[in-house]
Amino acid sequence: MLMRAEAYTYPLRVNKTTQENVEPLELHYRVHVYAMKQIFALENVKPFEKRIEKLKIIRYYLRLFLGHFIFAKKNLPPLPAIETKLPFIDSTPPWDFEDQPEIVDEGEEYYDDAIQDTLELMITFTDLRVECIEYCRRAFETIVKRFPHYKSYYQLALLHLINHEFQQGMDIIFVKLFKGKFVSFEKVTDIERTDIERSDTLAYHIKKLIRLTLALLKKCQDIPKTNAILEDLVKESSSGRMKLKPDERMKFLSTCIQLYHDATVKAIKTKNIDQINTLIKFLEKASTILRK
Repeated sequence: MLMRAEAYTYPLRVNKTTQENVEPLELHYRVHVYAMKQIFALENVKPFEKRIEKLKIIRYYLRLFLGHFIFAKKNLPPLPAIETKLPFIDSTPPWDFEDQPEIVDEGEEYYDDAIQDTLELMITFTDLRVECIEYCRRAFETIVKRFPHYKSYYQLALLHLINHEFQQGMDIIFVKLFKGKFVSFEKVTDIERTDIERSDTLAYHIKKLIRLTLALLKKCQDIPKTNAILEDLVKESSSGRMKLKPDERMKFLSTCIQLYHDATVKAIKTKNIDQINTLIKFLEKASTILRK
């Protein structure tokens, strides 16, 4: 609402070069990524009642952002009025506590079941969690429709990894983020505004993107894409955007080598000659890359 009051516009597409009016999208991202961190942090919170209480607060704020005006209109609608008077809700039961109506016995034994109570709390927690994560997912999808926001692509791929949807996560990174033509992690579109992003933010998030990509590759055992990642990791950064320390680079390369080992073991077990021959070709290419 403050951005609307300051006459920000909300274009359907944000230009990658000028990046005018990118602020609402970045705000949208930061609110929802913070919400996701809070949601996953609740796994270690006890008891369930406390988890549910916190999730209801998160859901309340995420629902407010469902009305975040990220669209283009020639004549912007007026700002919504802030409701100052809430209707009174009478929660008094229709009977006196000392004179409650008699419970009709329908043939089932009625008793206070602690297990049933716990089960209902778990169901409530799960329903709230699914709803809140879905709000976050839709928010990230909204952002990438308007700007190639690599951090939102990362979050979408991460959600697929968490849900064991490994190939969908791979598609987010290789097909949508890198448009089916992966060359280097440096090729992501960064937010150039220094008043929004710190100077070291890109390097930090690229490392996270590399870790996530390798995790998905391990699940999918995609050797051609592993070769592409390997080739990017062995070469020095041409623009200085991917700032990898020697130990970080070696750790990533070791993960790639482990992927080759796992794929070799699997191919030998299947005894599929065509699959083994194809794998040998990719391993020869990987060996050439490492010798450069």
